[in-house]
Amino acid sequence: LSQNGLASTIPSQLGRISQSLEWLNLEENGLTGSLPPELFAGAIRLQTLSVWGNGLTGRLPTSLGDCESLQRLKVVSNQISGPIPTEIGQLSNLEFLEIWTNKITGSIPTELGNCQSLKKYSAEYNDMTGSLPTELGRLTNLTAVFAYWNMHSGQIPSELGNLPTLEIFNVAINNLSGTLPTEIGRISSLRRFRYFNNKGISGTVPSEITSLPLVEDIWLQNLQLKGPLPSVFHPQSSIRSLKAGNTLNGGNSAFTGTVPNEVWLLPNLEVLEFINTTLTGAPIPDVLPEGNNAGVMRMVTLAENEFSGTLPSSIGAFVGLTNLWLQDNAFIGDVPSEIGNLRSLQELHIQENGFDSVPPGICNLRNANDGGVLETYISDCEEVGCTCCTGCGPQTEVWE
Repeated sequence: LSQNGLASTIPSQLGRISQSLEWLNLEENGLTGSLPPELFAGAIRLQTLSVWGNGLTGRLPTSLGDCESLQRLKVVSNQISGPIPTEIGQLSNLEFLEIWTNKITGSIPTELGNCQSLKKYSAEYNDMTGSLPTELGRLTNLTAVFAYWNMHSGQIPSELGNLPTLEIFNVAINNLSGTLPTEIGRISSLRRFRYFNNKGISGTVPSEITSLPLVEDIWLQNLQLKGPLPSVFHPQSSIRSLKAGNTLNGGNSAFTGTVPNEVWLLPNLEVLEFINTTLTGAPIPDVLPEGNNAGVMRMVTLAENEFSGTLPSSIGAFVGLTNLWLQDNAFIGDVPSEIGNLRSLQELHIQENGFDSVPPGICNLRNANDGGVLETYISDCEEVGCTCCTGCGPQTEVWE
């Protein structure tokens, strides 16, 4: 019954067939009103219910607890409010709980820990509060948790380390606090562990997390982390994106030191982003280590830091680079001619530094007739004698 233009309420009379109902798909209609409790009372054979993409309101009924065979509950993109009923813990066969983009409030019920078959919990884009229950650590079949863009508080539970098949854990954009548990390092299957934009998370980044073999992203923005950047990684690391710093008002990460050489040895790293930190020194080494990742790097953002020194000629090794942002640091000297090797460069920002000059080869990168693709080139025009810049001096950047 999906995409049939149904534009009424779900009739409570469906409850008359609930005991024989096994599958109900009402996706992408114009349904309004609430989910009738009668639909679930005694629905012991119901395996799948999907009402994604309607205009349903009201609460999730407690009679969901009667659906002992339910494997998938997909109540996505509606206007459902109120808490997740504790009766959800009676659904021992539930594998997929998908309730994202609603107006659900309250906390994750501890009873969810009884859903031993659960593989995916997806409740992002709601108004949920409370802590992440330690009972999540009992869900040994869990592969994915999406709880971002809510108002959860408290710490990330160390019990997550008990989940042998967890691949994705995303709790970004909440009100979480405390330190990152080292027990996360026991989850060898973990690919994505996202917790950025939780301004209460503090401490340092445990090497147990950065050295996981399958983790693809290390995103450390808008937290209260301190100390040096991580420098311990798995020899065959899967990290594709490493980000740190403060891109929002209130972010208070205070990383110290400089960029460790180990970063340039991450074999799959494509995106490196350090914005608005207290990092110092020369971030790019004069001589890149053997086996470096310059050939796979696509975006390097080292803006609004305290980096200094000259830009080394080794920058010319990053031949696949599309974006290079170096603005608002303390770089000095001449921009090396090797920057002209970056034939894929589309964005170049070197303003608000102490550079003395730029090589003419940069302007060649703006010449479409010569294969140049450089669209945005911003510098301190008068100081460096730029003749082909698209902008000069300080700019207002909006970081994502």
